[in-house]
Amino acid sequence: MKYHNLDIDELCSFEKKIFEACGLSVEDSRRAANVLMHADLRGLDSHGVINLGQIYVPKLLNGEINISPRFRNVVDTSSICVMDGDNGLGLLTAQIAMDIAIEKAREAGCGIVCVRNSTHFGSAGYYAMQATTENMIGIAMTNTGNKGLIRPPGGVQKLIGTNPISIAAPTRDVPPFLLDMSTAVASEGKVRITRMKEELVPGGWVVDQSGIPINDFTYNLEQDYFLQFLGSQMNTAVFKGFGLAIAVEMFCGLLSGAGVGPECISLADSNRSQNIGHFLMAIDIGKFIDPKLFQDRLDDMLKTLVNSIRYKEDQGISYPGWNGESVAKNRSRFGIPVCDQVYRSMGQLSQKFTIPLPKPQ
Repeated sequence: MKYHNLDIDELCSFEKKIFEACGLSVEDSRRAANVLMHADLRGLDSHGVINLGQIYVPKLLNGEINISPRFRNVVDTSSICVMDGDNGLGLLTAQIAMDIAIEKAREAGCGIVCVRNSTHFGSAGYYAMQATTENMIGIAMTNTGNKGLIRPPGGVQKLIGTNPISIAAPTRDVPPFLLDMSTAVASEGKVRITRMKEELVPGGWVVDQSGIPINDFTYNLEQDYFLQFLGSQMNTAVFKGFGLAIAVEMFCGLLSGAGVGPECISLADSNRSQNIGHFLMAIDIGKFIDPKLFQDRLDDMLKTLVNSIRYKEDQGISYPGWNGESVAKNRSRFGIPVCDQVYRSMGQLSQKFTIPLPKPQ
């Protein structure tokens, strides 16, 4: 597979201009592009520029995503809020919701915002990281609304989403702690990009109608495969992933009034809003303990883990956030590697909107 290394500033500028061409304001376009750049910089290629032409542009142009939403706080107290996203771009809605959660946490110690009527919000880690810049712990979750993607263990229907969870905490000398995980073995985006690259699907990611693992790229993404929950066998690990996915549905769907996976849109309702729900939470560390002491102790804990005795000398130990920071430093220097198929998709957007395509470095 051929790759094109693109300068991060040029790629970000391209994404901003594409969003502007779709009708978003300059500021909203900047904020939306930043979420995609966060993913591509940290090696989360399934949630970066690939989704510009695959998800956001088509939905913005056909009206599935509202370019001028009127956000409404249905419930608003000193520490919690329920926001109606008016089917706006999830990349923006979730940022605004976390901004509100942070403000409430400054006053109450903890701020929670549940969002309904939103859309796909990309990498959950971006929103959790928003809180760390304010010396807070951030938590971000999303469901897939009333679109089912995974069948429950032992079931045959796709009834529940991949339902990612992210938790971030600030550090002092080491990369921030950043857990950003799907409750499935892999996100739907990772499966799609693996297929796009014509690579073998790692064992346990997906199975066919009979529950037999699929490991090639010839299957039909819309019909023939089933994502698996964490753990690839009918064992404790599967039920842990399944349980976490249900918990995300409770926080993102039931508390907010958003859709939940088991409601499942029928094919006849394919144009109906998925009513995706988000859950954003900020915890003000300073309301509990001296923030510097917290960061020092977290640094010590993470350093101890990284420097602990290894099973194999050449096998490093890391923690959630460590590798992403390393990839970000490398890509900041050498550029974002974009596979040829995604680059061609960017070329189509370039021609459609007459916006210059970033040239490979």
